[in-house]
Amino acid sequence: HVERPRGFGQTRNPHTCTNARASEPDVTTKQNGATVILNESRKKKIFVKSLRRSDSVKSIKEYFSKFGPIFRCTRFGKGNLARIEFKSHKSGIAAVEEREHILNDHVIRVEYDNPTSNKSTEGKEASDNGQ
Repeated sequence: HVERPRGFGQTRNPHTCTNARASEPDVTTKQNGATVILNESRKKKIFVKSLRRSDSVKSIKEYFSKFGPIFRCTRFGKGNLARIEFKSHKSGIAAVEEREHILNDHVIRVEYDNPTSNKSTEGKEASDNGQ
């Protein structure tokens, strides 16, 4: 197969899978003792731990909306976990980089969502899709 120009001098190799946003820098983070490299789409998803059962999806969304618009907020497990997907990766980065998160007078933990290490998220309790 012959590579053909694709406007502005770009070429495409049919044997590689490319990401249109590959020029965006990846984020490297430490989670559960492992180094995880996140691309742009993974940066907008965060995992929230140490929630109380009394923390509603609405109150979680209200708190995290200060970092940017939320696409989806879902509670898991016995109610102490949540996954939030922001509309922008910049919002996810800002939420994770915040030093301390206090929701309804208690400290919660926030990290990038890493589906391979969050196996305890079976049993969804509540979900809210912000579309």
